[in-house]
Amino acid sequence: MQQLPRERNGNRTPGLERVAIERIERGEQRGQVAPRPRQQVIGHLGRKLEAAARGDANLLPVLVETVKTYATIGEICDVLREVFGEYQAMQVY
Repeated sequence: MQQLPRERNGNRTPGLERVAIERIERGEQRGQVAPRPRQQVIGHLGRKLEAAARGDANLLPVLVETVKTYATIGEICDVLREVFGEYQAMQVY
């Protein structure tokens, strides 16, 4: 699974993301034969998926469309993580 580069503390960095996006555009993603349609991927991730996640619509149709644009699981999870956050288990002692 390809993920965008992160700093040691786990935060995303714009400079490293730009490098990762450029690599993906050149088709340097494992298993990817041709570059993916960048504007279409960004459109699905930035607008459609996030809007669907913030609303009360069914996410599955939007997820299927997003996957068809060759968005990675990491990119999809990053968008969903920004909207919903991460699960923090309650510490029981």
